[in-house]
Amino acid sequence: CVIMCGLGRAGGDRQKELADSEGRGRVLAKTVAGLPPRVVKGTPAGQHFGIGGVWARAMTPAARPSWVKFSKAKVCGEGSPCTSTSVHDADTKYAAGPVYLAHIDDWRAVAEQWWRMMPRVHAQYPQLLAEMYAFTMAVANLTLPWALVSHFMVSDPGTMSPTESWPWIEDLTDSPDGPSAVCNGATATTLPAATRDRINGPSLPTVLHYCQRYLAADHIFAKRKVPHDLFSCEGQVPTLMPFNATTILRELGPKPSVKAIRTSFMLCHLIPMVNSALVSYRRDVCNETQVR
Repeated sequence: CVIMCGLGRAGGDRQKELADSEGRGRVLAKTVAGLPPRVVKGTPAGQHFGIGGVWARAMTPAARPSWVKFSKAKVCGEGSPCTSTSVHDADTKYAAGPVYLAHIDDWRAVAEQWWRMMPRVHAQYPQLLAEMYAFTMAVANLTLPWALVSHFMVSDPGTMSPTESWPWIEDLTDSPDGPSAVCNGATATTLPAATRDRINGPSLPTVLHYCQRYLAADHIFAKRKVPHDLFSCEGQVPTLMPFNATTILRELGPKPSVKAIRTSFMLCHLIPMVNSALVSYRRDVCNETQVR
């Protein structure tokens, strides 16, 4: 699996992992800033999350309140590698989150450690992201460093962290369409025109990590509001999620905030993608031709 690939202009220092000397994204044949060219055994890759240093500071004066009494030894074992992992290494080598890419042999080793550590982490930290902390502790205990990159996904429109590839989305505003490029040409089942142009179009993240609540112009996408039986052949023919690019673009306006640009991008991609998948599912699996 190639780690570095992309088309369009890369933006922001954290996204230079994909840019050539002129700042243009390219399918690269050599390493950039120390990144390996591809995933192989012993060299996994993942999206960089700011979670490594949190558990590494446990039981130190710098620990967050929930981690003051957290024992790494109870999770990894007394004297194990994770108990002596530095904050720097935890953040720069092991702080991987979705998207994860690894050789199957590495996954077997990681899965065994992760499975064993997960309940131990949750017993001391029964909160959101416990499973992700358990993952980073597992790979640290294996001393299996990950190539951490920021271009694999976007998720939180309000984040100030450089570890999401939002600069690429913001680059769309430099196109002739301006901010409206994040949604122009989108329909209830069709992605925006700029996204569909994979020859001259922008660099884009691999994954839309829809772990937030996206709200604009009377449109909403929230993972907990998606019906659990959406992809099913039983019951009534489902209704497509409502979508109107015109109203989103009208609210976006000519000088939107960064958060508005990002939120509109997510809505103008997530809703058409889910609707398109639903139409395909009902047609190919349920042998139906009509979705309301």
